[in-house]
Amino acid sequence: YISVDTYNTNASGSFTLCLEDQVDYDFYEGAKDVSSIINGCSADAEFTTAGASPDKIKASNWNNTSPKNNRWFKFTATTDQINIRVNRGGSKGTQYYTQLALWQADGLTELASDRYISTYDNVDVDYTGLIPGNVYYISVDTYNASAAGSFTLCLEDKSVRVPTVITNSRITYRVKKN
Repeated sequence: YISVDTYNTNASGSFTLCLEDQVDYDFYEGAKDVSSIINGCSADAEFTTAGASPDKIKASNWNNTSPKNNRWFKFTATTDQINIRVNRGGSKGTQYYTQLALWQADGLTELASDRYISTYDNVDVDYTGLIPGNVYYISVDTYNASAAGSFTLCLEDKSVRVPTVITNSRITYRVKKN
């Protein structure tokens, strides 16, 4: 059911109602699968927070009270580590005050988050502890609607230096290959 009303009789008039049955990346349920860009980036300024609506919850390192214009992405982990980066500026996009989060598959359990320090910062999140083959979610947001705009998304499944031997204050590392 859909109900439409006005604040008072002075605000009455006609309107157009549009409905879609396809959920897009404006919502968690329509998260865009970006597994194919792991170890690369999307096309420059491919995504945008402009026109997005708030969905789910804010991340712990964000400096607003709730999501504002977040977009959702998902990927299947290929290693136990991921670096997610939102690039903006020039051909990369117009968005600013960027906020970024990595979530478990439920879209509610935060694994990592970060936000801008200066207005026009690129923002990235590093996380170790993924389970290869599991699906994880990313949300990209801005501090407020005026900061919404286009951005480029990059993902990298990094090699991890794992300490293997510690002797006499000397650490030997082995490199875990992807």
